[in-house]
Amino acid sequence: MTKSKLIDALATILEVAPETIMPTARLQSFRLWDSTAGISMLVVFDENDVLVDEDRIRECETVQDLIDLAAAGRPLELHAEAEPVVEECP
Repeated sequence: MTKSKLIDALATILEVAPETIMPTARLQSFRLWDSTAGISMLVVFDENDVLVDEDRIRECETVQDLIDLAAAGRPLELHAEAEPVVEECP
């Protein structure tokens, strides 16, 4: 996920112009930043194959924190399903 794509998605969620979102901006300074916006960001990350824990989004204080979180998220395709530990019964 590119920084530009994240900013565009965040701007849509917050109903502001993308150019008004600066990395140093505190998320709480945006009128629409709340738990619903956090869940919307979780969906954005998921749609872009970035694995992010919901609790980590709540810990973000600035836009840069979200950018860093997205950069640290591993693509979902790297998480293949584990092989079953128990063999199937005949």
